[in-house]
Amino acid sequence: MKLLLCLSIFFISSLPSSYSCNSKDKNTLLQIKKHFNNTEFLSSWDPQTDCCTSWTGIECTNGRVTLFSMANYRTLYGQIPDQIGDLLELRTLEMSHMKLTGNIPRTITKLKHLVFIFLRWNKLSGPIPDYISELKSVTFLDISFNKFTGPIPGWLTQMPKLQTFQADNNSLTGPVPNSFGSFVGSVPNLFLKNNKLSVAAFCEGRLKMVDTFRNNLSWSLKSMARLINEIMVTCMYPPFCCTMVSFAGQSWTVSIGSGVEGAMVT
Repeated sequence: MKLLLCLSIFFISSLPSSYSCNSKDKNTLLQIKKHFNNTEFLSSWDPQTDCCTSWTGIECTNGRVTLFSMANYRTLYGQIPDQIGDLLELRTLEMSHMKLTGNIPRTITKLKHLVFIFLRWNKLSGPIPDYISELKSVTFLDISFNKFTGPIPGWLTQMPKLQTFQADNNSLTGPVPNSFGSFVGSVPNLFLKNNKLSVAAFCEGRLKMVDTFRNNLSWSLKSMARLINEIMVTCMYPPFCCTMVSFAGQSWTVSIGSGVEGAMVT
């Protein structure tokens, strides 16, 4: 009886834990470590240990990597590794305050469960890739404080769950797309300040938060009136709500009840 009990305990303990790191995810992480030249900052990424329990910046759900965070590794150079797209259950990608160059790899489109993307404070450059629009589960996209160029992509309106888009402090040019008045999902918060944008003509639809401070935007009185009208129409918390619109170096605070309670220019 005792022998049977011991064998049972041994058998159960030898089974892989439901929380142990998936072998494919672990191999992917080790490839990413190699990509960054096995930096000392990733010394906890030891192949002899469980990546879900002891690896810095990694969190798992049921053995699959769902959070990848390498923030504030300021001495890491290079591009975002293509292997990031092999973490198929990833929900949160955090690679901020580093010295990443190049652009966002196309392999990111394999991450169909991705919800949060934080790539701020790097040296990423080039146009914002169109294929980001394939990430239909993303709610928060932060690419601020980089060197992205070209226009703001109109396809952002086709991301049904997008709630916040932060692209401030880049070198984006051209107009803000007209399509920004017709998002397919909820209307996101837009942070576009400190770029080189020229024309703002996107006030045909519903907007919540627009920050375009320190651009070269031109606004007509008709557009401004339309913007305030749309804010009034889409106030979600009557009888009072406060929406902030910042543009062309001026901050307007509009408090809305049954009408415009007050407006202040700072």
